[in-house]
Amino acid sequence: MKVLVTGGAGFIGSHIVEALLRRGHEVAVVDDLSSGNIAHVPSGVRLHRFDICSARSGEVFRHDGFDAVIHCAAQVGVPASMRRPQRDWKVNVLGTARLLGHCRRYQVAKFVFLSSGAAVYGDSDLRRSWAMGDRTGREDLERQMGHPSHNVEVYRFGSPILDVARIDRPLLICHGQEDQRVHPRQSEELVDELLRNDKAFEYFVYSDEGHGILNPDNLRHFFARLERFLDWHLM
Repeated sequence: MKVLVTGGAGFIGSHIVEALLRRGHEVAVVDDLSSGNIAHVPSGVRLHRFDICSARSGEVFRHDGFDAVIHCAAQVGVPASMRRPQRDWKVNVLGTARLLGHCRRYQVAKFVFLSSGAAVYGDSDLRRSWAMGDRTGREDLERQMGHPSHNVEVYRFGSPILDVARIDRPLLICHGQEDQRVHPRQSEELVDELLRNDKAFEYFVYSDEGHGILNPDNLRHFFARLERFLDWHLM
């Protein structure tokens, strides 16, 4: 299988590249190295060094004929998103839309989207997350979306738990039990709704983690589960 990994020079992306190579797949990487490291790209893997928003990305799809895309590239820093929201929108929204368009045009049947919980499924109900989170989390939401009492529809529109019926691909969900930024109840409620709608997913909790996975043993466990998830649902 020929697989394109965007953000393949980053921490998670490079681990995915290595896992794919161990399974005998042919891998290419797109990464502008704005946060990735070229040393993380294994020898022999073709690196296309440009932004996913670049028009050159279409040429890569046209010439290489991928069977699958694993999309890890993103602008993930909250402070940077506050300073340059247009850049955040361009990379995370328009860049993803461009990749999906290429997949449709060049008939790439499999697309895996990686995201932090803060970006898509962690805050499954934004109004409840605002109420349950810590002060920093509430201030982040208010800077991006205003106060929930003034923007009810915006918070509703950004809450995937209210639109679970439309999810048609498996989800891998993990959460830190000690997370004060995005309360673990957010993932629990999403899982309950996925079960009610008979959706495919995997879910696990790290009892000793907060906002993010930092413990080396937990990281090893996460990557093992991620490899298995990709084996089952992508390969």
